[in-house]
Amino acid sequence: MNINQQPANHQPQIILISGNMAAGKSSVAQALAERLPKSVHLRGDTFRRMIVNGQAQIDITFVR
Repeated sequence: MNINQQPANHQPQIILISGNMAAGKSSVAQALAERLPKSVHLRGDTFRRMIVNGQAQIDITFVR
């Protein structure tokens, strides 16, 4: 089986990368997407603009 073939029992997966601002999430996500045979790197700002109904505000609380 080559890298572009999937086993018959393959289930699609979503990999969610989260973390602090400027931690390198986008760089890691892009590098991962480039290595997978079928992938999408959907940036958070783009995803939030695509939500039609039911969008909730993100509450960021910093704990020290």
